[in-house]
Amino acid sequence: MKLNPKNLNWIGVRFLDPIGRVFYRNGHYYRAIYPEKAAYVKSLFDTGIVQKLTDANLLFPIEFTDIEVDGFEFVLRTDEAEWDVPVYKYPFSSLFDAAICWLTIDSILARQNLSLIDSHYGNIVLSGNRPKWIDLGSIQPCNQCSLGLLEFLDYFLHPLLILSAKRDLNDLMRLIMKGRGIHYKECSQIIGLHIFRIPLISIRLLVRASSKVCRLSRLDPARLRSLLTRMLMFFLNFLKPSPPKDVWADYGTNSIDLAKGKEGKSTSEDPRDQQITQLIRKIQPFSVIDAGASSGHFSRMIAPLTQKVLAFDTSEYAIDQLVAYSKDLNERKITACIDDFHNNNQVADLVLALAITHHIALGQQFKFDYISQRLSEMTRNGLITEFMPNGLGTLGKIYPEPLPSYYKLETFLAELRHFFTDVEVIDYQRSGSFSPRILIHCSGKFSS
Repeated sequence: MKLNPKNLNWIGVRFLDPIGRVFYRNGHYYRAIYPEKAAYVKSLFDTGIVQKLTDANLLFPIEFTDIEVDGFEFVLRTDEAEWDVPVYKYPFSSLFDAAICWLTIDSILARQNLSLIDSHYGNIVLSGNRPKWIDLGSIQPCNQCSLGLLEFLDYFLHPLLILSAKRDLNDLMRLIMKGRGIHYKECSQIIGLHIFRIPLISIRLLVRASSKVCRLSRLDPARLRSLLTRMLMFFLNFLKPSPPKDVWADYGTNSIDLAKGKEGKSTSEDPRDQQITQLIRKIQPFSVIDAGASSGHFSRMIAPLTQKVLAFDTSEYAIDQLVAYSKDLNERKITACIDDFHNNNQVADLVLALAITHHIALGQQFKFDYISQRLSEMTRNGLITEFMPNGLGTLGKIYPEPLPSYYKLETFLAELRHFFTDVEVIDYQRSGSFSPRILIHCSGKFSS
């Protein structure tokens, strides 16, 4: 297949990629390789280094194609990740895993006199809850010991160090990481005289001096770099941050038995869970977004019934629990991230928004027209949500009392009908020991 380079959707700045140019087409990313770099790129495959990193779940799969582009030797293909989750939305544990991924790749490459020349956030993706590197062009001969390592400090070590020293600064951290990494001076100012200050200074000085040491002493840059990555790996194991518990930390921890859940059968005896499971089986969505997922009770329950699930919540502690649970189960269908109802920009076949609309309507004072619109923006066709008759109150208690005049089931249903052709209330029997919840299923989204 021959493609005209003038008609391709090229990505990035052409002179920044040392081996070729990247374009996007039909759900895949392609890298067209420069003729003068063809032999080098083929050597990465012929020596088995690409396969080794792929088999170790460190590198996103890359393969040759039969596509031809004028001016380039050949074209490689990489699939899209299941979800487009930027690093600043990673939970703490996934950010830590991303740092370990980078160091592990670099350690393996050093044995072949290679290294990663950068470490910015655009080159790493979440596959399930496993971070993987995607940029083959970052793999280059190890000529300078510090190349890429200083950037690693800014993008991974410094954020993790701050999260370990100042666990309540997670929102500030994400705001900074959205645009770039965190520089040494910023990190020093934030952690102050913390015990991590001394190793922070020592590591930075070692990395900065490494290339000079190699030149003066004629040491092999790859060998010294391997020692540095091992030292960083050792230090990181003291930094794995654990988010502080919050009000939602233990919410929804009554999970189903996933050993049986893998067979697609919920073992929950809660009629609400059973009704939702029945709806999922009937709808058969390929992808699901679990909005306000907490620790992932429903994500874990429906994972066997769909192909991929994106679970998001604002609770760092709850999402970290879900990541840990998914790892223990090797459940790659679930991707978990830190996000909120207002900023999520992902879209799925079906959205679950259970026990959150009352928080948006009453706790945050957003009206049902806005809530319905946001829910419709996240889904291609279906929605399962709830209305809480008691508002923010618990069993037998209404809060606030009286409820605002706009907070009515009829109002919510009417607003949902502006976006979906079919809106129905699902009746089911539930024990009186639970707060009342009204289940709503929407389908047939109007085209915008």
